[in-house]
Amino acid sequence: SDGVTEAQDKDDEFFGDERLIESIRKHRDAPLSDVLAGVVADLHTFLGSTPANDDVTLVLLRRNARG
Repeated sequence: SDGVTEAQDKDDEFFGDERLIESIRKHRDAPLSDVLAGVVADLHTFLGSTPANDDVTLVLLRRNARG
């Protein structure tokens, strides 16, 4: 959701699309529940003590490649 990418830290910097993509890439081989936990952890690390200013909603899908 935009609550993830538009989350702002104490310096008013946005988490943004690139950080979200990097976080998903970092955790992509894990089970989806761990990907979710990893993204949320990365978001909390980014925010530090700054409270989220919007909801945090993520929907994850994994597509299996057919060989």
